[in-house]
Amino acid sequence: MIPLLVKSQLRFAVRHPVGPAASFVGVALAVLAIVTVHLVSQSIRAGLEDPVVGGHTHIVSGDTFGEVDYFELRRRWRSGDDSLDGIQAMLPMIEGFVSIGGQPRRIIGFDPLAVCRSCGVGEDDPGSTTGWRPDGDLYPGTGLDRYLVDDVVIASPETAADVEADGSTIAGIPVAVIESDTGVMLADLPTAQRLLGRQGQLDAVWISAASARLTFLDRLDELLPGIAASLPRYAGPVIDGYTVTAKDVWNPSRRFADAIVFNLGMLSLLCLLMAAFIAFQASVSNAARRRTEHQRLLALGASPGILQLTACTEGLIIGALGSVAGLALGTLLADALLQSAGVGAAASPGSGMASLDAWIVGKALVGGLLVSALGPLVVRSSPHSRPRLRVGVGLLAAVVAIGGLANGSLGAAFVALFAIILVQVVHVVPLAGAAVRHLAALGRSLTARSGLRAAAERSGEIRLALGALSIAVAVAIGMDLMVESLRRDFTAMLDVRLWEGINLSDADDVDITTLADLPGLRQVRRYGGRASSRGRWMCASPDSMPPKPPATASTARSRSAAC
Repeated sequence: MIPLLVKSQLRFAVRHPVGPAASFVGVALAVLAIVTVHLVSQSIRAGLEDPVVGGHTHIVSGDTFGEVDYFELRRRWRSGDDSLDGIQAMLPMIEGFVSIGGQPRRIIGFDPLAVCRSCGVGEDDPGSTTGWRPDGDLYPGTGLDRYLVDDVVIASPETAADVEADGSTIAGIPVAVIESDTGVMLADLPTAQRLLGRQGQLDAVWISAASARLTFLDRLDELLPGIAASLPRYAGPVIDGYTVTAKDVWNPSRRFADAIVFNLGMLSLLCLLMAAFIAFQASVSNAARRRTEHQRLLALGASPGILQLTACTEGLIIGALGSVAGLALGTLLADALLQSAGVGAAASPGSGMASLDAWIVGKALVGGLLVSALGPLVVRSSPHSRPRLRVGVGLLAAVVAIGGLANGSLGAAFVALFAIILVQVVHVVPLAGAAVRHLAALGRSLTARSGLRAAAERSGEIRLALGALSIAVAVAIGMDLMVESLRRDFTAMLDVRLWEGINLSDADDVDITTLADLPGLRQVRRYGGRASSRGRWMCASPDSMPPKPPATASTARSRSAAC
């Protein structure tokens, strides 16, 4: 029986190739959208992230902070202070801006010995070419002992070229440069202090708290890049006498960057849902075309289970072929978009092509292969079980929607939006068909009653159009939520960055020398290398700042980055 049914499936596909072809194209387009959005979101998220050195999770600071404070904090940690319980590592750090090629460049200094525990200091082989890198691996090019003897900085190729153009010096100090893909210059702590002209000073201490990161949120962020950016990740420790800030909110502009990557994550989620819907509807339409043939086969004595198995197998084959095509085309499209935008974060080193990971492949298989196999099951499911399923799904979605709206957060708003769409797709279309069927009985005209009855009977066939309309409305509402979120977070970022003590003015109207002599100022510098219609802007950074209100206390203290 099975060989005959397989031949029947093949014969129908050859005689009516439009159905399988449309299903294949639908799956390929769905997977293409999933892969492209994932890779682009992944690249943008990587470009907005600050370097994570030594796996630090929090930053400890105070109104005044120096090397004496660091040694006292370290003494308390080693003596078993209860407030420091759970801290696994401490890294003193300093940050600021140095002038390279006439432009300010951000530099972070830290203790590499506290980060790299096995980088081969004092190796027997003097020609060793291993060194430290931010994620704990090793950079080719230099041994760690060079960091302890020479002035070495890690910088991007563009910054390295500017340093070389300045005679391989920064602030008049000769330096050696290691090129990397970091957007921030990194250096040993004494080197950074000399380059910044702040010997013996510190800005804060990086700490690594035990069990700070939530594995679930990490996995969710890998599945949908950026979606966990605005969700709580850390339970911050409390240290007496100091301010503890999560690393994700230490930089004042980080909140705005988180808003961008979070909205990218929500866009990726909407794309995943839309792509799955497209693949599902294409599979359902292809299976529905064979309803008459299946009824004839059932009349001849064919087994319903075998018919369903052959239909699902065909869906799996079409889904597999469409997923492979979508993966290839999506990778090419994402690579072309990233190359045209000058972004290469999603490309694997040396390959020049965007790389695929297990999360992308898994999303493609779920969005293409699995959804294609479910289409025939829905077509051949018992009509008596559908009302119960609709009631269950509808009630669950209604509860989720009400809870999301009551919560009021941005993430809950997106969840509520998805639940409302689900209610519309599951309930609105069947209820509309039932309403039209009842209206047909009230009409007096035979033609009108016949037309309404036909529309009611065929209401299920317009699910694709109504579902697409629902998703279009959801995307419009979601984009509105994204824009409003970006507006609010941008305003909040300005409130943090432009606080009391940091003054922006027209440099042409200010005597820079007199301003630099004012008490409490750490640095005065010109902003930008080009003169605007009102001259060039300058930024004055006070040596210490008044404490901020609780709403913005996460920014902790004044830093050059806040300018």
